[in-house]
Amino acid sequence: EISECLVGSEMCIRDSYQRGAKMKDLDSLVFDCFRICNALEIPFSDNISIVWNGRITKKWGYCRKIRDAYQISIATRLSEDAVPDEKTKSVILHEILHTCPGCMNHGKLWKHYCKEIKAVFGIKIKTTIFMEKEMWRDKNVSSEQNFRTGTGIYKNLSGKYRAA
Repeated sequence: EISECLVGSEMCIRDSYQRGAKMKDLDSLVFDCFRICNALEIPFSDNISIVWNGRITKKWGYCRKIRDAYQISIATRLSEDAVPDEKTKSVILHEILHTCPGCMNHGKLWKHYCKEIKAVFGIKIKTTIFMEKEMWRDKNVSSEQNFRTGTGIYKNLSGKYRAA
């Protein structure tokens, strides 16, 4: 099922993620991230669409430039209430920073903006983190706990797959 959402001045399509877990409100998280960037006068694009994407299986998100617009996809796994908002915002900010002039890579300017955000707001933005290598630190989540990759396949941290 697909639903529409409004982010900034862009209309975008959002995957409806039905796993029984309550989803975070993407719009409010994105607007919080926009406020952070605006407070620091970080020059991000004003032509961005941001969507939850249940098909991302190896990373937390990505940013793609299409003509004069940016499309950001965030792994639906981050929409679950069990994931701390700071983790989700970190990924959204990471991708928003790629829309800044000269920041499509993880170069000096991109890293400079990351350091500013950490210094003022305490949100650490990492360059590349793959799902298999990072689980949020939660007392209720063991290191061997399986997690859904978004494709109906489960993968545990030892790297073994099994059908859903």
